[in-house]
Amino acid sequence: MPGIKHEEVIYSWLPSITQLSRQAIFRGYTPQNDYRQGPTSEEKLWKTYWKEKGCHEFEVIYQHENTDFTNIDSVSKLAIVLKDLDDKMHSSTDYVDLLMLTKNWIERSKIIHVIDALISKGFTVFLTTDHGNIQAKGWRGLKGREKLGANKSGSRSERHIEYSEKWLSDEFMANNPEMGDSVVMEKQAIYFKTDLSFSIKESLVTHGGAHLLEVLIPFVEIKNES
Repeated sequence: MPGIKHEEVIYSWLPSITQLSRQAIFRGYTPQNDYRQGPTSEEKLWKTYWKEKGCHEFEVIYQHENTDFTNIDSVSKLAIVLKDLDDKMHSSTDYVDLLMLTKNWIERSKIIHVIDALISKGFTVFLTTDHGNIQAKGWRGLKGREKLGANKSGSRSERHIEYSEKWLSDEFMANNPEMGDSVVMEKQAIYFKTDLSFSIKESLVTHGGAHLLEVLIPFVEIKNES
């Protein structure tokens, strides 16, 4: 079905880890550090947000990975999370890999048919992502004592460390002074602003830092011409 499309570029949360960036989307507000990422948590945030805006329970639906449009005639707010493209990104060595996998995903996911179906049911569709990505290179992986308390956020990002205690992040920086110009420190979190990563890989596509490419994300609005 033909539609009117409006495209913009907006910013994701910093640092660009999923726990913060996708939480910000569904919370509609500043993310919380003690949040634990997952479909159940996202559904709760989505429904709570729209209930506070005056929507009824039956009007708000959240779907993760699978789409089901059989009983949505009374739904006015429908969230659909498709995560497999993020998995493809994490498995890419470089942007050439990612481009090929993205084209393949567009075909296999039938995302165009999903959008057409939603427009035909009267929805205005907003397409976005929680963060961007960067083709990075390895600085080195964490070793020995550096791993102690290093995954407080639960993120699998290779450009971001969040220690459980501030003294651990201070110790890490004191032992690696050459990193000073490459990273941002925020409380007990350390994340790259250059194209380096906490990895031994020569090249990888990832996210979790503060590089411009990680925080610029598309925001597309598509609606019925009528």
